[in-house]
Amino acid sequence: MSLATMKRPKGGGTFARGVHPPEQKVLAADVPIEPITPPKQVAVPLLQHLGAPCEAIVKSRQDVALGELIGKAEAFVSAPVHASIAGKTGPLSVATLPNGRHVKTVPITADGEQLAGEALWKDVYGGDWPLK
Repeated sequence: MSLATMKRPKGGGTFARGVHPPEQKVLAADVPIEPITPPKQVAVPLLQHLGAPCEAIVKSRQDVALGELIGKAEAFVSAPVHASIAGKTGPLSVATLPNGRHVKTVPITADGEQLAGEALWKDVYGGDWPLK
């Protein structure tokens, strides 16, 4: 079959209603949810979407709590960013996202014990960890 004789898919694009690879849910269907150990260090990008990056509101060597605001959204299409671990911030750095875009990041080094597993679940949701 040549390209000239092929029927064009509906919708005008090259893929009819997008690409749908196999989901492979069977690999984890019967596996319980497990909490992971918090990392010792993270670099939180100040851009979490396709819009404008937010502005860092923390300084280097500042103590931050889990969930504390570290980046303020100032633009029309922007989103605030919060700390994913408790710890001490480092100087702003730059990271390259998978799409090739360079963005500022706030590095945070964990300081002391981090909430994890059931303790984190209870702190965030106020209940027991779901076993199913």
